Amino acid sequence: MLGSKQSLEDEFAQLLKRFFFLDCLTRTEGIFGNRLHELTMLEDELTLDLAETYSLSLSKQLERYLDIPYDWIEQYIPRWPLTAHVPSAPDNVELLPFIVNELGIIRETKAHQKPTVEQHEPKEAQFVRSASEYRTQNANWK
Repeated sequence: MLGSKQSLEDEFAQLLKRFFFLDCLTRTEGIFGNRLHELTMLEDELTLDLAETYSLSLSKQLERYLDIPYDWIEQYIPRWPLTAHVPSAPDNVELLPFIVNELGIIRETKAHQKPTVEQHEPKEAQFVRSASEYRTQNANWK
């Protein structure tokens, strides 16, 4: 969680994955009652009462999800479908809801810039000059 050695991006990605995954498990207690493979793998060890959690408000559900260690559920979380690399500019904040709506993980763009090497003119070029600044075509040389 916050204050760990992970980057803020990684912490938020873990939160999103944790909340989404555990919410999918919790919703199996709802009106559809679909049985998820991940739930069959976890149900013997899962300390979260899904029926009770389902009846809680969303904010209380999220609090409960935080009680489950991410390391414990990480192996069951499916591969995440999208990662968007967004430059950290104020104008780009408008993109964030659309990316999250597509279940995208958001990361800051980290441009790799090549170091600039100062170009020096070769010493011979200091003593040589061209005959003309302009190249002429069809010059009439007589």
